[in-house]
Amino acid sequence: MWTADTMRPDGMRVVVSAFNSGDQSSPATRPAPAVTMDRLTALATSPEWPKLQQR
Repeated sequence: MWTADTMRPDGMRVVVSAFNSGDQSSPATRPAPAVTMDRLTALATSPEWPKLQQR
């Protein structure tokens, strides 16, 4: 499992993970998660997240 865990200045936390199996409790089915750490970081730090917060 790879995880990008971020905390924004406004206090919003965004955590995204990728697994090397179909779900987090199954044995690995590939050598590494399908989503790279660079992509996970880009997802977690996207400027789109604050748009989803309830106002």
